[in-house]
Amino acid sequence: MKQHILISALILLSIAGFAWAENIPGLGFDYSSGSDSAAYKQGELIVRFADVEAFSQLSEGPLLMGPLTTHAVKGAISDFILTGSEVEKEYGEVSPGLAVVKLPAGTTVTEAFVRFNESANVLYAEPNYKYKLFGVPNDPMFSSLWGFDNTGQTGGTADADIDAPEAWDLETGDPRIIIAVADTGIDYKHPDLANNMWVNSAELRGTPDVDDDNNGYVDDIYGYDFAGNVASDPDDADSDPIDNHFHGTHIAGVIGAVGNNGNGVTGVCWNTSLMALKVFADDYRVEPEVFSSDAVEAIHYAIDNGARIINASWGGDHYSQSLYDAVKEAGEAGLLFVTAAGNDFGSDNDEIPVYPSGFDLDNVISVMASDPNDQRADFSNFGATTVDIAEPGTDILSTSPTTQNFAMLVFGVPTNYASLSGTSLSAPYASGACALIWSQYPDLANSTVKGILLKAVDPVFTSPRLNLSGGRINLHKVLTLVPQGKVGKVLNSKDDPADAANLYSTIQYAIDDANDGDVLIAEANSLFLEIIDFKGKAITLRSGDITNPDDPNISPVDTMILGVLEHQIITGFCIHLIIFL
Repeated sequence: MKQHILISALILLSIAGFAWAENIPGLGFDYSSGSDSAAYKQGELIVRFADVEAFSQLSEGPLLMGPLTTHAVKGAISDFILTGSEVEKEYGEVSPGLAVVKLPAGTTVTEAFVRFNESANVLYAEPNYKYKLFGVPNDPMFSSLWGFDNTGQTGGTADADIDAPEAWDLETGDPRIIIAVADTGIDYKHPDLANNMWVNSAELRGTPDVDDDNNGYVDDIYGYDFAGNVASDPDDADSDPIDNHFHGTHIAGVIGAVGNNGNGVTGVCWNTSLMALKVFADDYRVEPEVFSSDAVEAIHYAIDNGARIINASWGGDHYSQSLYDAVKEAGEAGLLFVTAAGNDFGSDNDEIPVYPSGFDLDNVISVMASDPNDQRADFSNFGATTVDIAEPGTDILSTSPTTQNFAMLVFGVPTNYASLSGTSLSAPYASGACALIWSQYPDLANSTVKGILLKAVDPVFTSPRLNLSGGRINLHKVLTLVPQGKVGKVLNSKDDPADAANLYSTIQYAIDDANDGDVLIAEANSLFLEIIDFKGKAITLRSGDITNPDDPNISPVDTMILGVLEHQIITGFCIHLIIFL
């Protein structure tokens, strides 16, 4: 019998006697009743301090005696705000001034929250929120993977699937596309995952206990364990992101179990690179929880180490500014952040937000779950404006750890392969789809990849509309929607075409650098796929011969521009492409 164990996120916060602090600007602190220990980590706050230069005096607050480092300045400010507070760990590389502050014994998080946010030396302070997995359990092999190819084998509707076999005729993935799985870790020795694991070759071939690549992490061969063994210890992170639960290994298999290897299952991407970012501590093996601070650090690691996509199949009720900032930073660095919509049995995320799914950021892709009949899975959240797309999410067969652990024993999850249900299993379908798009067109902007994904759906959720795209992904449409052709260059006619440095890789880059009156020339016989914002500039955009910008001839009919605007794709064969603004 298959089990349906859904780990949902119901994180409530109880604050007695502090309703007067409700109007602190920019903070999503929930004052509803509940257990605060279930909502956030006790004894500490995440604080972003205002930028204070070393050896300088504060405009208000403690008197700084003698030359002090920025760390010492943060410590002095913390102790001034709340005597006995200490800066425990800093994340300045993620956001300047960001740190975890350890609170003195006997001080509640609520009291500290109010005091720190009242300080002019603090940009914001928030609890170190916990987030829970959206996943879960129970089964064998490709014929059982209804989400890829639904023949009615589970009693569902034929072709209520993502049309994966048709897509794999066009593209099966590229190991240069790195997908970071921020989860419970990955069993990187699993025979169906090992060959698709991201490997830090500098550390693999380097000296043990040495940071061979100088990225700040020692022996991070497959990724890193940011949470460590004990959630209460912020300093027990280690280099081994092995999965001591099962959730992360299952997610990894949906994205990128090795395809066409005669073994077990396949993922959306037959070929990819899975980066293991372990953000759940081993002492929460049954119902793991991730803290904002660990997630923030993991996101920064993914950015710095070349990931293009971050899969985050977890969430909760609380808005975290530090997590928002990290996800935003990832977007600015060109990454997509794919996340699960939640398993609250039909909750509308437009009305009751779930985070990070609900972050209003262009690089976030929020995913709900569909069933084998192209209906909303009964456990799945939805949202006409806050959830982007649907993917298969019930009885999803994928990889599980090869050695049984405590959580697997509790939930009855077998070794090697298991079938689980949840929006957790829907998100990795979208992550894999984005990786396939980038495998085919590695130079696309993340916003363009998201636009293509949302446009290429089977419209099965339009009446009523349950997500922004109105549908469930169709992987074959994703790849065939993108025309084939040579990606073109763009020249500003006032520049010398003989200098390669003058050529822009996208129309948008050329627009960004252009001034009023400039003429931009898009290369003839080429393809441009991008979201274009002219930013109110009075410029002319035409197609033509970029090697001879003075040639008055306009390009032939096989120049095409594909625009993605507000999730609508507009195609046109441009004989005379002249746009005056």
